[in-house]
Amino acid sequence: MATKDASRRLFADLEEQVAKLTQELRAPDTPKSSTRLRSPGSAQKSPYPSSVRSINLSSPMVPLNNIGDSDVKHTEKLLRDEIDQRMKRMNAEQKALAELERELEELEKTTRQDATMLQKRIEANDREVARAQDIFDKKAKEFQEAKQRLDEKLEIRSVLTEELMNVMSEMDRAKKLKLEQLMSKLQQTIQRM
Repeated sequence: MATKDASRRLFADLEEQVAKLTQELRAPDTPKSSTRLRSPGSAQKSPYPSSVRSINLSSPMVPLNNIGDSDVKHTEKLLRDEIDQRMKRMNAEQKALAELERELEELEKTTRQDATMLQKRIEANDREVARAQDIFDKKAKEFQEAKQRLDEKLEIRSVLTEELMNVMSEMDRAKKLKLEQLMSKLQQTIQRM
């Protein structure tokens, strides 16, 4: 948009300059002190014919009507050619800018789509991480509770095992004592016979 506006302004300015120059070149005996064409020794190459370049318009001794219609037409043609070339360059630049803008929009669209897709995947992953963290915390709590119960059960088993060993030991002693008593009675009975 901005390039088109700039192109229109430039074209309008150039048209205005061509119109002024044409009017000044066609006006008879109206010297202008501020209007001066480039001299042949100027640094830039002048697009004007040598007959026009050599005329100093600020000099009152050279009437403008000495410039012929062919020179005016030639100068007009050169100016129009320059305007056409500038317009072609501007059109080419506009096309290049439009192509660049299109490519940038396409790249931005692709990047935006990729970013949106990645953002959705990250959000989904965040939800999964939150669920996994909840499960982990729950399982860690269950693990701690189970470990505590296991430790308690192992403690109870240790105590019960010790009690069992004491009971077994007591029973063995009692059996041994009873056996000794029975053996003693048996021997006594055998001796009586």
